[in-house]
Amino acid sequence: MIQTLILPTTQFRALSEEDTAAVFHIEQQCNPHPWSLATIADTLSGKHAERKINTGIFSAEQLVGYYAVETICGEGTLMNIGVLPAMQGKGLGTQLMRHLLKSAHNMRVQEMWLEVRASNKTAIALYERMHFEHVSVRKGYYPVPNSHNNQREDAVIMKKLL
Repeated sequence: MIQTLILPTTQFRALSEEDTAAVFHIEQQCNPHPWSLATIADTLSGKHAERKINTGIFSAEQLVGYYAVETICGEGTLMNIGVLPAMQGKGLGTQLMRHLLKSAHNMRVQEMWLEVRASNKTAIALYERMHFEHVSVRKGYYPVPNSHNNQREDAVIMKKLL
């Protein structure tokens, strides 16, 4: 069973361009092929803000996790999610996903989509606990970290009706 971490100072807050460096810091630590600083800055920019849900979870004013969602025509796509490695396994991913789903529902999103590396069993288990269903597999979608012969791994496509 996953322990849920609830600290008195934990809070959710919408992310903005000012949070780019903090998101990039987490991204570099928790993803084998992290988004670039420019991609994060673009994601957090005010451009198309009405279609975005970019939220961070903070503990004692420090960003410890985040998610980025894009919405269009009643569909949402989880573009990215991350939790500081030192804070993983404490239920923050679950808290982020619950917040994400509630925020998306409030924006009248009817279904949420995501893709995840087939090897990321922890994330897949979280999404399954949140009642996401497996829809498809993209063969050879992600590059394998530290692969010298351009190996690739599958992406699992999942969806949840809200």
